[in-house]
Amino acid sequence: MEAAYEVFAALEEPTGAEEDWRYVVLDHTFSELQPVAVPCKELEPGRFVASLPERSGRVLIVDGHVLEHDSAVAVVQRFSDLDDDPGLTGMVPTDHNKLAAAHAAFSTEGARVEVKPNAVMEAPLVVEIQATTAETVSFPHLQVVVGENAEASVLVDYRSADGARLLLVPRVDLEVGNGGR
Repeated sequence: MEAAYEVFAALEEPTGAEEDWRYVVLDHTFSELQPVAVPCKELEPGRFVASLPERSGRVLIVDGHVLEHDSAVAVVQRFSDLDDDPGLTGMVPTDHNKLAAAHAAFSTEGARVEVKPNAVMEAPLVVEIQATTAETVSFPHLQVVVGENAEASVLVDYRSADGARLLLVPRVDLEVGNGGR
């Protein structure tokens, strides 16, 4: 994380002229926002997720912190509960841009969803990623591992508090085994 912070500190703030940022309206700098120390409470249920007739599980990440995780089909764990390094730096190089460097430097929590080989997920596993605390930045990380010949459906729903000035920098990494889908 220290090396990632050095990369973050060395990179310039984006101006909007860069290719990665051409569709983004930048109305504040990253340094104006603070990482979330304690997550706010979750948002009221959204209509989309509430409309799903079935789910094979739920992961709730609020302000970058995993608050809930369960599934009848997949093994779902917090990164902090894993025996091995989940690869917090992910698959995007740290020096790709300022946000990639920030995520590698400041992300402290995440969830790993593992669908074992030959398993079949009949209903989607729902991952709700919420940003709720104003004047903050959060770095949720989701790692989905689909085993060989397994079938998985993972629905990720991003939401934020109405009118809150905040920044959400999510990272989703997918690893799919041979024949997996």
